[in-house]
Amino acid sequence: MEYAVNLSYLPGVLLAGHSVCPSGWSLTGRRLEEAEIIVVYSGVLRCIVDGNPLFLREGDACLVPPHLPVDQYAEGGP
Repeated sequence: MEYAVNLSYLPGVLLAGHSVCPSGWSLTGRRLEEAEIIVVYSGVLRCIVDGNPLFLREGDACLVPPHLPVDQYAEGGP
């Protein structure tokens, strides 16, 4: 899956956050109006972005374009 990013302007950061997700945690059915960058600092996160599975490990990152469905599962989740 590939997406183009328009670098003719610098996008603003609307929100920055940090989550610690216990084993078995999940968040499904999200669709954001903005792009989201997911960075994994430790452990494993399974993401399904627009039907495409991704397995992110410590040090991995993922850019989720706006309006796409995203499911996220921590290690030990469904």
